[in-house]
Amino acid sequence: QMPPMNPNQNTQAMIDLLQGEANKMGLHPQFLHVGGASDGSLLAEMGTAVMDGCGPESDKYHSAEEYLRVESIEERFHLLLSVISQLH
Repeated sequence: QMPPMNPNQNTQAMIDLLQGEANKMGLHPQFLHVGGASDGSLLAEMGTAVMDGCGPESDKYHSAEEYLRVESIEERFHLLLSVISQLH
């Protein structure tokens, strides 16, 4: 059984960075705790900064009705590029 992906100090630093870059772009992402399992859970448990769900907006996850909002692709690309460019 996979452990939950709990934020750690390193994850919070990444959240703060993403939030800052999003604010510069006029975006307002929400950070949620949701159920499910991820390999990221194991990495987070070791203290690695992990953020999941940073891709395009979507809904109805893991179902036959899951979809992605095409209009969010470019916006998310630029946000992630901005965050990555800030990493040292």
